[in-house]
Amino acid sequence: MRGNSSSPTAPLSAGAILALPLASGRRWREDWSAWAKASGSKLANPERVIAYESRAFMFDAALSGQAVILADLRMTAADVAVGSLV
Repeated sequence: MRGNSSSPTAPLSAGAILALPLASGRRWREDWSAWAKASGSKLANPERVIAYESRAFMFDAALSGQAVILADLRMTAADVAVGSLV
């Protein structure tokens, strides 16, 4: 999710996050279902998670505000620090 004034206010509930457009890499398609389960929720429609061929495309989707991704903080720390990602 982008950290700008047009974004929903963070932090969001698990249900609110799962209602947003979600993206993953093809190799990590099950991550959103696992995240939902760990948060006490359920991903109602796993087919709607957009699966990209590479992490770079996933990050582009998140940075452009098109989708929410699950990513390693070590890979996103700089974008989080400047407010590009939350």
